[in-house]
Amino acid sequence: MQALQKYAPHCVLALWLIGVCASLITQSYCHWLITAPAICILIAMEIVIEEVQINLLLMTEEARYLLGVARGIYPPMMRSTGGPCRP
Repeated sequence: MQALQKYAPHCVLALWLIGVCASLITQSYCHWLITAPAICILIAMEIVIEEVQINLLLMTEEARYLLGVARGIYPPMMRSTGGPCRP
């Protein structure tokens, strides 16, 4: 996953440049039927991977906090998260 995130922007740029050069050379736009979906798939995969990593990070932080509460390192929250705030 890290390799895709690292190289995806470069791949998107390379695919776009190849497509533009091919358009200028061949005066045809048929290659965009392959190049454009490949660019979109790379961008979508990068977004999905980023979201999964953020969710995993949040779950890890929550588990770390709950372990700290169980060990007595952190004081427990006064109210549950997501619940209505009582006066």
